[in-house]
Amino acid sequence: MFKSMFVTGLGGQGVITFARLMAGYASNQGLKVSLFNSKG
Repeated sequence: MFKSMFVTGLGGQGVITFARLMAGYASNQGLKVSLFNSKG
């Protein structure tokens, strides 16, 4: 999924979008982990 979105992006804008998606995904995963650790 990420690869296809990255490939269809146009030049530099595609790279920026890809980086943004990865950063958003990483932050979402981090939130889930921190919530899980605080409960457990």
